[in-house]
Amino acid sequence: MDTIRFGIIGLGIQGSLYKNLFLGNIYGTTIVAPKQCRLTTICDPSIHAQEVANELQIPYFSDYHKLIESDACDAIVITVPHLFHKEITMDALCHGKHVLCEKPTALRASDVKEMQEAATPQTKFGIMHHLRAHPLFQSIKQILTSKELGQFRNGIWISNQYYRPDTYYSEKAWRGTWDGEGGGILVNQIPHQLDLLLWFLGIPSAVTCHLGEGRYRQIEVDNELTAILQYPNQTTMTLTANTYDPLGTERLELNFSKGKLVMENNQTITITRFKEEETTWNTNYTYLEFMNQKRMDATSLYTQEEKTFEVPFFLPYITMFENFADTVLKDVPLIASAEDGFQEVSLANSLYLSSWQNTTIAHPSSMDTFNQLYEKKIQ
Repeated sequence: MDTIRFGIIGLGIQGSLYKNLFLGNIYGTTIVAPKQCRLTTICDPSIHAQEVANELQIPYFSDYHKLIESDACDAIVITVPHLFHKEITMDALCHGKHVLCEKPTALRASDVKEMQEAATPQTKFGIMHHLRAHPLFQSIKQILTSKELGQFRNGIWISNQYYRPDTYYSEKAWRGTWDGEGGGILVNQIPHQLDLLLWFLGIPSAVTCHLGEGRYRQIEVDNELTAILQYPNQTTMTLTANTYDPLGTERLELNFSKGKLVMENNQTITITRFKEEETTWNTNYTYLEFMNQKRMDATSLYTQEEKTFEVPFFLPYITMFENFADTVLKDVPLIASAEDGFQEVSLANSLYLSSWQNTTIAHPSSMDTFNQLYEKKIQ
């Protein structure tokens, strides 16, 4: 076998994007489709999905059970609402299908554990955390890994790019509700940011979080977040996000002992490299001496480099599909594994717990405690 046959379960916005990627056509523009990947079936109860399958002359299913039980594909891509990720994933893995699942992997960390246990060495289970495949974030990861800017000290990520008016929530009855959507900004808008922070900095040892539920919107769930992640070496990371900022901001600032990195709008990073460790400046300069030197000749203290990343939005998705195919065919490591999906959901669960209990909590937190409080929210 040198090609993986994919089936898409869920032909909404994301599923339609993936269908177009497999066909090598985005908005009428021909692109290079993912290598070693072929779309061979679609599952969605809509008439539109049936029409698409008929047009492509591939098998169509309205019931995902029947697709999974068939021989129409080797792997499935799950793009249904996240409440259904667990049951579809477990059914597919138990039937020997490989699974590439949209974020979040599930709503409860305990559910992701069950999903992981359903996989075998013969069935691959990956998560579509596609920003790991974006050259901009790969560049940030490389800088952190190389430690060229010295020791990480602290940072802040402002992620207000996901504006959602009331009409967004009223379009679908399940949106903005605990029993229908299962959460808000933590499970719908910023799982990618949580995943990237875990990828960049590792697992925090404690979290402090305040969530605003229904802030300036007629919804039940969280749409405002302020969180502090604490790490074992006493460094900290602050994450703040909301869905009511109409202009939007996406800015990541990381401070190091030998420099600074600033990312803006997922397009540019500015890297400041100090000529010496900050600890040396702290020892050798008075406040006025340092400020005067900075005003007179900043280049004697540091240099700055700006990088711009003009990457087609679909390119990281193609990389993810090609990596998944290579994982199945050649057993190469996944860019985002089921364990990575578990860590992201586990962090989101801890942030919820911290806010609900109004206190700083150790991370990883109790899955049982989260599940109990979460059920109360749903009920």
